[in-house]
Amino acid sequence: MAITRGHAHAELLPAFVLGALDPEEQVDMEAHLKLGCEACRRDLEAWWPVAGALALLAAAVRPTASLRATVLAVTLQSDASGPS
Repeated sequence: MAITRGHAHAELLPAFVLGALDPEEQVDMEAHLKLGCEACRRDLEAWWPVAGALALLAAAVRPTASLRATVLAVTLQSDASGPS
């Protein structure tokens, strides 16, 4: 995979496909892509499969009983108090 080097937006593409940009960077990247930067569009197509593969590599982890109980309690409490 030949990735563009030295182009500020291209350097942010891995974080973009992982959803890891801050909101300002996200808006900037989306605007840049809409302008039609061919180098970034090409690189973006190369990064999507990488992001998908990373998701498949993550091992499932069973939460501890106490963590599960805490999450359920907070969720039930949030549901009972209504929308925030």
